[in-house]
Amino acid sequence: MTALKGYIVNILLVLHTSVCSSEVWLVASTDNDLFTTLSGINNLKINRVDTVSEALAGCNLSTDALLLLADNYPSQPVLVPVELLTAADKGLRVFVEFPSGLPLDNYTVPEIPCLNISKDTKPSIIVQSGLRSVCAPLSGQPVNLLYNGSWCGPNNNSIQWQQIKTLNPDKTLPPSVECQWTASKEPSSWAPLYVGACGVEPTLISGVPIHRCNTTSPSFPLPVPSIVQPPWYVRTVIVTDDVATAGLQKWRILQPQSPSTIQWCPACSDMNTPACRLICNNTILAAAQVAGYDNAAYKASMAEQMPVLFETLTQASQGNKMLVSGMGLSNFIKGRYAPADAWKVLWEYILKWVAPESDITLPQWKPTVHPAYNMNNDLPTNATIAAITKSAAWLTNNSKLLVEAKNSLNTSDFICCVQERGEVCKPQACSVHDACPSPQAPSSVTNITCIQEGWSSIISWNGSQAMMPLFIRTDGNAEAAMGLAAASVVGQSQHGEQWANTSKQLLDYMFRWSLSQSYVNSSAKDPTFGIVWWNQMDAGEKGFAKWSPEDYGDNAGNVLIGATISASLLKTCSWCQRMTYALFAEIRTTGRQGYRPQAVSFNSLQQSGWETFFNNPAVPSGSGPSAYTPHYGAYPTAYFVWAGHATGMRTLFSTPAKGYIEGLMASFSLGEWDWNESITNEIARMLLPLSWLVRDEPTPQNIDQLRNLSEVLLKGMVPCGTIRQSFGTGAEAGRCSPCVPRSNSEHGSGEGPILFNGTEPVSDALYTINFAIIGLWEAAFALNSASLFSSTFHLAEFLVRSQVSSERHSELSGAWFRAFDFSRWDYWASDTDWGYGPWVTETGWSNGWITTTLALMELNVSLWDTMDPSVLADADAICAEMLLEQASKYCVKG
Repeated sequence: MTALKGYIVNILLVLHTSVCSSEVWLVASTDNDLFTTLSGINNLKINRVDTVSEALAGCNLSTDALLLLADNYPSQPVLVPVELLTAADKGLRVFVEFPSGLPLDNYTVPEIPCLNISKDTKPSIIVQSGLRSVCAPLSGQPVNLLYNGSWCGPNNNSIQWQQIKTLNPDKTLPPSVECQWTASKEPSSWAPLYVGACGVEPTLISGVPIHRCNTTSPSFPLPVPSIVQPPWYVRTVIVTDDVATAGLQKWRILQPQSPSTIQWCPACSDMNTPACRLICNNTILAAAQVAGYDNAAYKASMAEQMPVLFETLTQASQGNKMLVSGMGLSNFIKGRYAPADAWKVLWEYILKWVAPESDITLPQWKPTVHPAYNMNNDLPTNATIAAITKSAAWLTNNSKLLVEAKNSLNTSDFICCVQERGEVCKPQACSVHDACPSPQAPSSVTNITCIQEGWSSIISWNGSQAMMPLFIRTDGNAEAAMGLAAASVVGQSQHGEQWANTSKQLLDYMFRWSLSQSYVNSSAKDPTFGIVWWNQMDAGEKGFAKWSPEDYGDNAGNVLIGATISASLLKTCSWCQRMTYALFAEIRTTGRQGYRPQAVSFNSLQQSGWETFFNNPAVPSGSGPSAYTPHYGAYPTAYFVWAGHATGMRTLFSTPAKGYIEGLMASFSLGEWDWNESITNEIARMLLPLSWLVRDEPTPQNIDQLRNLSEVLLKGMVPCGTIRQSFGTGAEAGRCSPCVPRSNSEHGSGEGPILFNGTEPVSDALYTINFAIIGLWEAAFALNSASLFSSTFHLAEFLVRSQVSSERHSELSGAWFRAFDFSRWDYWASDTDWGYGPWVTETGWSNGWITTTLALMELNVSLWDTMDPSVLADADAICAEMLLEQASKYCVKG
């Protein structure tokens, strides 16, 4: 019987070991992203506990896996208790993220061990403030620790502090230890504070012993860690071949968003200390400034790498290892880490590392910000109307970008982002007066309204995005007004009247109440008279944004089309006279063959006069001294085509428009278009003037040009309906401005494409498909082409599917992000364009044009047929006023 009992006990022990071997223990909160993801896996035993002690009490140290996760990332590092290090020494497989300390002390500097202080000497130890936990003696007498260092006091004053604390055997320092501050200014007025990083609620005092009292040893040669937040353009990259079998090749890019990380070694070029050599030689994932799309194009030298994820020996130095991450990697859903497919593979690798016998495949989680529909499901019958409604609601309410008088002009009801002298943009409360200065508005006008540009592509650790610096763009306001006007007439929303009123208010603000246009206290003798600038000349008393005295051709074209469409749809036009002055200001600074500098500055006009530009005989081309690429010149040219048709002033408007088109198409046939961001962008822009030229003059040559260019663009259309970005494959390849970064150091330093090689599966809703859809729609009408109508509806379907949707981030829901990787069906691309990368939203260029086109498609009407010539009713009189002595020659019909 005794033998049988022993046999049963052994069987039970075996069964217990078998059960524990399949178990994973998470020390994490219930809403931790890794826990919620693992909880969705059937037949997977997950034990979630609140403390390390609970986990150690329940698991098998020799077979189980434990993950200590940072629930308070990035404000508070995780404390690694001595008990966990002891358990790891005994074989427990451990992963720790964002830890306050590392078990490096014992083997790197054995002559000054942390866990083996003699019980007889009772030494005092001077400790430099850091993020490592100070280890206690395992037995014997208490040890007195003297802390001193400098930290941040009230009002960010630098102060000195000291603290003596008794450390009892087998314990760590208790949380929330109060410190007595001493400083040169009024120390008595300061309340006791906790030691910790500025603005962060600490839970413990921690540090690294750097000097033992009454010894000659000057320092403790371990890197003192600190929490750092690298610049937004720093990403993480796989720096080892060890993850290749899991599916992540060396130099694969993964992007945590605005991460904070524990920095043990500033860079792996400095490996003078044993600890840095250990960390750098065992790094799996490193933070680095790297250029590329999916992979680091120029790799990353050791000097460029800051270790993030690495293996390290445990305390006993017996060959056991821990996996340590300096970042909070388990924040991958809330933090919108990208691309999701790569982070899924990395987490499967980590889980395989801690639980080698397991084969855990993570389900693909639903991102907090995602496309409205997946790629394959049938769309609801009202999907397009829903997309229009959602976009209009985003522009007016959800985005938080519309600034309108609710209480008074001076009440700070809004958020603006302040950026001065190159500092990081900082949100702050602002009033209508701050954002939308309106010096020309009578006191009786109480509906001052303007709209900010958008949300930057820079994503915070919590998944929110940075607001763009306050800059009230005139093109963005006109395009947003156009989109709202178009949405208001679709007729299936209770908010139509609100959208129509907001559209009017935006245009009244830009033309009448702000100083966006050179008009007040001026006359036609002033060369700048009538010009609508990029933003207001009076940009606010607080100086949130300074006046940019440039008149870009595309800005003017967008303003004119947006204001005209809004007036035509709303059947009202309090801004039409001022808009007509803007039209003649634009044409009198355009040469007789259609050439114009891509941007005309205030100073150049004052110095040279408008006649210098008007009489310029240069033939525009796609490159060289007379370059006026479609990105800048196509839309003002399209408007000139329509203006010539609407006013009958063909010598003034139609002749330079046709000269522009002729010059640009000749250089296109030679592959001599310089391109901004991509050649696809330039082709998409050129469709509108070609389409309207066919509507005005349907000659065989004009028809052939439009048909051929449409076919070139549609060669890039992919099965899901979008149009792939391209750098070109012929003579046009490489004619970039801006170009991709030529080195890692150039990544994030300025504007840049969202591609790198030029063949990536990505489309662009900021520079290309937002203009392609209106170009294709107008081309379909001009050519009466069933195939072009079909292609346009196919692209529209993609835009409906890819519209941003989010319950967690309503400020983004209804927008269109710039980049869409259609192979992943997710938002991803090269993030080199400062602030305008994959996740940027744009109230005008993106939402304005896409919403307008979708509404026109619902109404089954073209842009050309919508534009009402009566908006230019004052054209004859204004032409005579603006052209002065040239009026008799050019202000004529025919």
